[in-house]
Amino acid sequence: MTDVYAVELPYDGDVLLRPTLVQVLALAIPAGRALVYGTVGLVNNSPNVHDVDVWLNAVPPPASVLGPRAAHVTLAPLAVASVALGPALAVIGDGGTSALVVAQRDDRQPSDEVWAVEGTTLLRRAGATGLVALMS
Repeated sequence: MTDVYAVELPYDGDVLLRPTLVQVLALAIPAGRALVYGTVGLVNNSPNVHDVDVWLNAVPPPASVLGPRAAHVTLAPLAVASVALGPALAVIGDGGTSALVVAQRDDRQPSDEVWAVEGTTLLRRAGATGLVALMS
């Protein structure tokens, strides 16, 4: 390991998820090989069940990427969940890339609030949603 890059949602930086693609986090990563891990804390503040997909993406795309980088969860009414992404290995070209955590919820009851959250629900501990890249 030669370097570490990391980002997490800031305090009160919760992201409302929509039935369309929403960026939750972005992390600039330089050229090289990166092992990327992420966690997303989710909260369904509605009385309805909702499906949520979260995944790691990158712009521009790396030369190659492999590993577990997408997840799905079905949130019961008023439920919370933590979703782990990675480790995913990326070979990043000379220009570097922006690693992204993106999410999308289903389109049932569009006015319902489903959030990616910065802290845990019980004690509001920070770091529920974050991204780390280990470089070599």
